[in-house]
Amino acid sequence: MYKIGDLGHVTSISNPKVEEGDSRFLANEILQENYQHLPKADTFALGLTIAVAAGAQSLPTNGTEWHHIREGNLPDIPQELSKELHQLLKNMVHPDPAERPSAAALAKSRVLCPSLGKTELQHQLNLEKFKTATLERELKEAQQAQSPKDGCSVPGVFETPTRSRSAKRLVGGKSAKSSSFTSGHISP
Repeated sequence: MYKIGDLGHVTSISNPKVEEGDSRFLANEILQENYQHLPKADTFALGLTIAVAAGAQSLPTNGTEWHHIREGNLPDIPQELSKELHQLLKNMVHPDPAERPSAAALAKSRVLCPSLGKTELQHQLNLEKFKTATLERELKEAQQAQSPKDGCSVPGVFETPTRSRSAKRLVGGKSAKSSSFTSGHISP
């Protein structure tokens, strides 16, 4: 099994040989060469990536602000986030990697992947069935209103006569032999 580290660095989880990546997104435990929770370093980097995507200023490469983030604090994000998303991001940059959500937990997160429960889905399905039935009924009524009654034709509605199979003919069926021209000679 392998993990992607810093979008370009790959290492084995069972026998890690970690190359130092971009220090702005690197979890502190990686710098301490603690690879016990290596996949959680990706969670840390993803949390900061989302923060930057949400408008956070360029992340520090070192210094006081760098350490402040590794203490579990998010950089300033000018865009207002929901309380749930803000808390999820804080959990993703938690100083203890064991406390960070796993990739599987993130994939199931209602914050990142909101999905409807069975009751809501059943309600939506019933609503769509009702809409479909209503549209089908309206279509049938419109077709009946346009169909000719008692042999009277409705303006703008034309019936297309159907041909029998025997009436079909190939294109060019009335023409005689075809001629082709080769080397200046006409062939019959």
